[in-house]
Amino acid sequence: MKKLISLLLCVAMLVCVLAACGTAKEEVTEVTEEVVEETTEPLVYDGVELVYWSGHVAGTPAAVVLEELAAEFKAETGCTINIQFKGNERRQIMPTALESGEDIDVFDSAGFYELRTFDPAWIMDLTPYYEESGYAEKTYGLMIKDLTDNSPEGGLPGVVKTPGMNGLWYDKAAIAAAGITEMPKTFDEFEVMFDAILETGVAPLSLDSAYLAGFFGTVLQRHCGQDVVRELSLNGGWSENEGAIAAAQRMIDWKAKGYFVDGAPDVFPASQNKIALGLSTMVNCGVWVGNEIETAMGVDIDWGFTKFPILDETIDANVDSAYSSYIHVNETCNNPDAAWDWLMKIVTGDGDKRYSDAAMTPPADKTNEALPDFDGTVEYLDSVEVCLDVNCAVANADMKAALTDVMTQIFEGKYATGLEAMQAMDALYN
Repeated sequence: MKKLISLLLCVAMLVCVLAACGTAKEEVTEVTEEVVEETTEPLVYDGVELVYWSGHVAGTPAAVVLEELAAEFKAETGCTINIQFKGNERRQIMPTALESGEDIDVFDSAGFYELRTFDPAWIMDLTPYYEESGYAEKTYGLMIKDLTDNSPEGGLPGVVKTPGMNGLWYDKAAIAAAGITEMPKTFDEFEVMFDAILETGVAPLSLDSAYLAGFFGTVLQRHCGQDVVRELSLNGGWSENEGAIAAAQRMIDWKAKGYFVDGAPDVFPASQNKIALGLSTMVNCGVWVGNEIETAMGVDIDWGFTKFPILDETIDANVDSAYSSYIHVNETCNNPDAAWDWLMKIVTGDGDKRYSDAAMTPPADKTNEALPDFDGTVEYLDSVEVCLDVNCAVANADMKAALTDVMTQIFEGKYATGLEAMQAMDALYN
């Protein structure tokens, strides 16, 4: 506590004794000043310390912003945030650390697939904070659903940290050069656009082998519905499904028309990097791809984003790709109020804007404006009702490699028709 006490200005006695002159005693004047005491209230979390295990690497732009936010949070609340940057190692070492009772109050997860592996004893239900704080108005409904659906023991096990999506990321300049002013929606409309792009001497699509199963799986999903595709992956019957045959035929036709850049599907990241070389226009990938290409190739591209084409509105019209990493509070945290306020510092308002810009992701707070390279992503994320499983075509883990081999062969020209390709898929189940 700070205390300001003004000094008493004591008795000012003006006694002039001029002995030599025989002067008389002067009047004594006493001047006093009122004592003023000012105090400030203690900060709400004075003395509290939270340990936060972050999946970032120290010194990266996002990590630097987190440190800045932690310093501000301490100044505002008195709470010290002890950030421990664990990088990718976090996923390997954190379960053991949590199981052994190590002091961890707040921690990151990579998404629902990691959340599913957590012991319920590690996760605090944040539902009461969610309901009382107004956080629902600032985050994405699909991701809250994702959190609650995959909660180890019910309730809301965390908050949205770094949202993203899969879709078509494109070079705006290349699209403009083809005379495209509005991005299409259906496969037929996309093919008209692809023809216009080819006229400029550039291939429409990049495709790397690392993303082949996701790309072809999404094409299948748009023709059949993802539940059907997952069932086909598990049990076969590809050649008996008209949608699957049509999807494979479309890929054969796209390859023949030159819609894919030469070499596709290349070994990652050779094909996606061809966008930076002006050889290709767009790539189906996650939110990280633009930064990935620019960093690798030393270029600055004005990126646009659009949804993957649909066949029509009757098949999975409300299904699209969206995902997020999350932040969680440990059940053993002794200061959950402070932990919740720290989470809100990161994922809402100015803190989220600064963090998401540094991390090169769309904002976690949908009331914030995205960076120009992520134009339209907030609206997209807010519109998704059901999350697309981009790996639905290889849901059969035992046959994932074999199924992917057949997909590769489709692009290599091994099959003349979609039916032949799907028959090859079915042959794997014999």
